[in-house]
Amino acid sequence: RAAFQNDTTGRIGAVGGAVLMRDSNTEYEFNNEPISDYGMILVPNVCNAEGHRWFSRIAGCNCAFRRSDLLKIGGFDEFYSYYHDETDLCLRLARTGYDLCYLNDNPVRHYDAKYDPTRKITRRNWRIIARSDTYFSLKNGGDPLCRRLFKTLSLAPRKPFLRVAWVEYRNRQDRRRGERILFWMQWIAGFTSGLFQGLFRRRMLLTEAGTPPPFQPFIDG
Repeated sequence: RAAFQNDTTGRIGAVGGAVLMRDSNTEYEFNNEPISDYGMILVPNVCNAEGHRWFSRIAGCNCAFRRSDLLKIGGFDEFYSYYHDETDLCLRLARTGYDLCYLNDNPVRHYDAKYDPTRKITRRNWRIIARSDTYFSLKNGGDPLCRRLFKTLSLAPRKPFLRVAWVEYRNRQDRRRGERILFWMQWIAGFTSGLFQGLFRRRMLLTEAGTPPPFQPFIDG
């Protein structure tokens, strides 16, 4: 709230901070890493900084936006179930001329869902993740359509979430070959869906918004 109140220019459209992994004080799920318009994340020794257009972003579990700014750009694209939904919003805010404010002293802890070995499916829904990632690239890539499609296809095998999936699988003691096959089936289904939706579906943006209900302040204690 202070970051928005101290903004004398009115150009800060979003404020956020770091996301720590569960109880760790040194491991981060998110720590201000920029992202490209094709969903590549700038991580040292993983992604080469050259050849990409980088944007600032904030994480969905540690963020705040000005309602008036969201209304100007149509709000969240409701096509996303999750993954890149907040990033898509940040990129559209940046392209409209808004700034993003990152607060180093404002972290949160994120406790993700634990893996259940009794369920014979992968821990995450990789179909949704692959679909969102592909859709994001086709809607936000800053190139003409043919080149945008080519870059989306060529970058697909190098996406960060694929590396996460492989690390999760490799570190588990109860590896099942069937789960690995299921992952690739989910990835193919999600990528194909995202490709079609990104090329032919219009964004699901807010067209009008009524008067918001009265603000209810948080009462501490």
